[in-house]
Amino acid sequence: MLFGKTRDQIWDSMNDDFDMIVIGGGITGAGILREAVQHGYKVLLVDGNDFASGTSSRSSKLVHGGLRYLNNRQFDVTFESVTERQFLLKTAPGLVDYADFAYVERENDKTPGWVFGLGILIYGAMAGKLLFRKMNAKKMRKKVPALTTPSLMGGYG
Repeated sequence: MLFGKTRDQIWDSMNDDFDMIVIGGGITGAGILREAVQHGYKVLLVDGNDFASGTSSRSSKLVHGGLRYLNNRQFDVTFESVTERQFLLKTAPGLVDYADFAYVERENDKTPGWVFGLGILIYGAMAGKLLFRKMNAKKMRKKVPALTTPSLMGGYG
């Protein structure tokens, strides 16, 4: 029983060997701990302060596929990001989940919607499946009711 003991009492009671030591109890460390324990490893997690007090607790925890890298023509980085994300979605369900997405196309946008659509197609090919679909203004407003701009032409979601 570890609850109710001080940190020193816990350290003094540890005589066993561990298969793995995870340093840092933020989202990354907690995720590694969870996966290792589920695979039968005996794991010790240590943190400098309290769990979720470090830098990973301040991040968005967004595991993205690198769609934004396409704009800079960083195809290799995009492919690596989307491949890693797809791997995490497959191997860590519940730890990594899809988040809904909407890209709005408006009249007089600096970048035409077809350019983003082309990027979506390339991105989908890298992911091995079509992740977003083209929507007209009516469907976009149904998907995102807060969209009230009269210049809305449609988008992707």
